[in-house]
Amino acid sequence: MDKIVIENLYKIYNEDKESEFTALKDINLKVASNELMILRGVSGSGKSTLLSLMAAFSKPSRGKILIDGENISKLPDFFASEFRNRDIGFIFQSFNLIEGLSLFENVKIPLVLHPYSTQEIEEKVHHALNLANIMHKAEQNVADLSGGEKQRCAIARALVNNPSIILADEPTANLDKANSLKFIEVLEKFKNMKKCVVVATHDTLFNDLSFVDNYVNISDGEILA
Repeated sequence: MDKIVIENLYKIYNEDKESEFTALKDINLKVASNELMILRGVSGSGKSTLLSLMAAFSKPSRGKILIDGENISKLPDFFASEFRNRDIGFIFQSFNLIEGLSLFENVKIPLVLHPYSTQEIEEKVHHALNLANIMHKAEQNVADLSGGEKQRCAIARALVNNPSIILADEPTANLDKANSLKFIEVLEKFKNMKKCVVVATHDTLFNDLSFVDNYVNISDGEILA
């Protein structure tokens, strides 16, 4: 069963102006419910823009994105935020953690909109921290973490709501090789959890991984045949 269906998708910046730029052109793509897809392309190819649209961070110029049959392309901001909080775990290239807060507090943030009890929140955060192998740093300020530890915190935050879809944008861009390989181990864990996973990357460490279901190449805003 297809989890994500993208049809005739365009993203055009400054449309009808002299500075008009087409970031994505006629994208058609399907991702199954338990599929792990690697979206490959050089910087500026459009892969991060595509991930942003999948997460409803921005809206397409034309075309549509269906998640479980629902068109999320034109959702008003409030409903887009609600959709992300319910269905999407997003792992950012720059981690997007709040320094000054502990690792536990950062991971807890997506749960704030839900009517969970204090005990339920603690259980969910601890579960996510254990999945990301970072429980031992729970009370430490994220400003004091290494790059690899910050990445694992970001992974835990993405998992804390048990989302059905995980999107990762250049997840190893700020990691050394050792920590990049650790992230790939976590990626296989996502696969075993039967999540729908899309990773945008130009890192060659992701090439030819046995547990990846599909590699999709994108160049100049178009998917290559």
